[in-house]
Amino acid sequence: MRSWNLHEIEVEGGSRSPVVLDSDEAARAVLIVLDPNQSLGDHQVKEHAYVLVVDGKVLQIANQDNKDLATHAGHTVRLTGEMKGSAITVSKIEMPRKN
Repeated sequence: MRSWNLHEIEVEGGSRSPVVLDSDEAARAVLIVLDPNQSLGDHQVKEHAYVLVVDGKVLQIANQDNKDLATHAGHTVRLTGEMKGSAITVSKIEMPRKN
């Protein structure tokens, strides 16, 4: 598995300036830097996978068929699971508690 230090990659801000980090027949890794208060609009891709991003680090999700992944895609969540190597097997996803 390849990894990148996302803070060291020079990229223009905004969703209109994606940087392709890696690409092959099976997948593509793309870095998009969003400005404060900017969100990524709806878009369509031919390939997809759910990933977990923690403090800028991207973790693979082993059980892509977990029913809660689609429901919470793009949300900030509390996630419970088991790490094995560089992937996590998700057992529970919930929205954070409001204070």
